[in-house]
Amino acid sequence: MNLRSGLTLRRDSRNNEEFVERRRFQQEQRKYQKEQRKIEETLYEEEETEETQLEKIIKNVFRKTKHLLYLNKCQKENNHTLIEKIKTVIELYEVFRYNIDYIIQYFKKDTRFPEAIFNKGTDLIKEMIKSVRTRKERELFEKCKEDINWVKYLIDYYILSDE
Repeated sequence: MNLRSGLTLRRDSRNNEEFVERRRFQQEQRKYQKEQRKIEETLYEEEETEETQLEKIIKNVFRKTKHLLYLNKCQKENNHTLIEKIKTVIELYEVFRYNIDYIIQYFKKDTRFPEAIFNKGTDLIKEMIKSVRTRKERELFEKCKEDINWVKYLIDYYILSDE
């Protein structure tokens, strides 16, 4: 007497024709689902325009900005080290620097957000320069100041000066 696993036992106990028919049906279902996915993908690709892509990127920038500003606020309230605060500010302005093309494109007419970035950068530099004590803090501050000034320059040149 041969011992069989449960799967093979069920397969062998079924009618062979029924098994073949079920397999064929499943293959047809998979084929139909693949075709449906292709059709849906082409529909959504046509609907998605450059504007919606730009809006998605700007929403992502807003989300990251909000998160990093909140993190910076919490770091100030909980007396974190200056190095941690500076790293957060560097990360914030790297988000702006990497997405500056999209920011310029999106905020040509409404300059409130770029003005806020510009003014916040100036305030952050003034705030951090008072607290720098060690050489490592100074080096990190200089990198942060470089990033902030570069973003401020681009915003001023491409958005604020066009008015």
